[in-house]
Amino acid sequence: MIMPTLTLELVEGTHTIRLEKDGYFPLEFTITVEEGKTYDIHKELIPTNAFTVVSITLDKEQPRVGEIVKATITVKNNTNDTRDCQVKLYVGTTLINTVDITSVAPNSTKNADITFTAPESDTTVKAEVYTDVYGELKKTDEKSISLAIKVTVMVTISSEPTGARVYVDGEYKGTT
Repeated sequence: MIMPTLTLELVEGTHTIRLEKDGYFPLEFTITVEEGKTYDIHKELIPTNAFTVVSITLDKEQPRVGEIVKATITVKNNTNDTRDCQVKLYVGTTLINTVDITSVAPNSTKNADITFTAPESDTTVKAEVYTDVYGELKKTDEKSISLAIKVTVMVTISSEPTGARVYVDGEYKGTT
């Protein structure tokens, strides 16, 4: 495949080159050119959606306060290269954990599992995905879901005479 090129005539010395294209991270680099030499430079731009968060799934639909919940975050590498990424999980505004995912093949997905303790009230669960962009970690996507907490209340039941069978919502729970 023939790549379109741009030929420039630069004066001898050091120059800063910046490549920009919509939908890609800009790339800036420095070159030093000397008289009488020819330079062929090829750079690959990284798309701003290099990785996307495909989904966040929780192993408990409506956990109780204090219950351990496992979040599975699925990310997709949208580039043509095998790349690493980093996933951050937030519950509300609190960063719970950061997980590195290595060697994600081009146009494929991988999962990260992160556990957390269910908070005291309804909130959001947010996953952010980062990848190396020209030597710097950059966020390329995020996704949030709602987390509804099941609130439980202690109820003590007694009866006279004792020994009454107790049912809650039709389910037998024990005797008084």
